[in-house]
This record gives sequence, C-alpha cells and structure tokens, in this order.
Amino acid sequence: MTEKLNKIKGWFKRNQRLTIFSVCFLLSFSFWLLIKLSNTYTYRVRLKMDYGGLPVGELLANSPPEFLSADVDAPGFSLVRSWAGPLAQIRLELYDLSRIRKNGQEMAYWVWNGNRQGAQAQMPNGVRLLQVYPDTLFFALSTGIERKVAVQLNHELELRNQYRLLG
Repeated sequence: MTEKLNKIKGWFKRNQRLTIFSVCFLLSFSFWLLIKLSNTYTYRVRLKMDYGGLPVGELLANSPPEFLSADVDAPGFSLVRSWAGPLAQIRLELYDLSRIRKNGQEMAYWVWNGNRQGAQAQMPNGVRLLQVYPDTLFFALSTGIERKVAVQLNHELELRNQYRLLG
C-alpha cells in the first residue's frame, strides 16, 4: 500500500504544473457548481403516486398510474435528488373524489386544479408544483362482493410427536 502511495506522490512531484492545473480546475468547477445549483430552475420530474382511502365496499377496477410527470420550480439542489428517483411521493385519498358515469360505468376522477394545495403540501421544502401531467386521473370503481365459501381439506395430516390438531 505504501509503495503505491509513494508512486502517486512521485507522479505529482514530477508533474507539478499538471497538478496545480488539476487542483485549480477542481476548485473552480466546485465553486461554479455551487453557484449554479443555488439558482432556481423549472424542470419536469417524476412523482410517485400512492393511493389510499378507498370507500368501504368499493374496489379499483383499473390500475392507476404509478408515476406522474410534473413541472416544478425548485432550487438546483432539490432537482439533483430527482435524478436518482422520484422527487416526492404524493398520497391521493380516493374517498372524496368526484364521480361521473362514463360508458355505463361509474368512474371517479381527480383533477389537478382542484387539489393543488393538497399535492403542494406533500412536496419537499422549496419545491413549487406548477403543473401535473396528466391533469386528470380517472378511476374505475366497482362494488366489492363478499362470499363465504366452505373449504374442506381432502388430505390426511400427520403431525410430529408432541403436536396435535385441535378442533
């Protein structure tokens, strides 16, 4: 290990002009990056959607989108996080959605303009939601039916010693 370290030190001593240039370049790049990331940018990001709060006795008949696209106004530091994955997770409660009949089926829908404050409250600090795409989500709802079905095991169970079946 020390042999490799000595080789590296020797290289830097032999190439002093290149070393000085590299250090100055890294410092200037770091300061430039800090200055640029402190600015505010408008950018399109992905938002992970989480759906909950289905009304009792109802089920989703279609699968809603897992991600939505959104235009946000945010500092560069916040946008760097969005490269690794979704910027935020938005929870959408389905119990208070508006309803319509479409093609003979009852549909619930969520409109971005009507729920702007609820979605904005779930965003990280300093990030402002401008627009969500698509701006309307439709959910096909159906009533859940519950049935009890008698199930009989058609097999002989053998248990180990000291274990027994009750009932």
